[in-house]
Amino acid sequence: AAQKTHDKLSSGVATLAELLDRSLPEFEESEDEDEAQPGLSLWKRGDRDENTGPFDDEDTRSFYQDVPDLKEMVPAVVLDDSAAAEARA
Repeated sequence: AAQKTHDKLSSGVATLAELLDRSLPEFEESEDEDEAQPGLSLWKRGDRDENTGPFDDEDTRSFYQDVPDLKEMVPAVVLDDSAAAEARA
């Protein structure tokens, strides 16, 4: 699957380079298994405090993960759903 994706991406880049009248950059291919694998690491357990996860502090974690109930915070008139509106009509 990765090889198929790589081939498709390479084909697209080659087409784009041709349309832009540019040459393709040359990349060295490494066969070394000891090198780090390509990818993106957002957060690994142990990098930071286990209680806050990938966030800097408890306030930041709470902002993103503790979702308040809108029905408790917003007046009912604003959150009026269609079923309740039909019942009143």
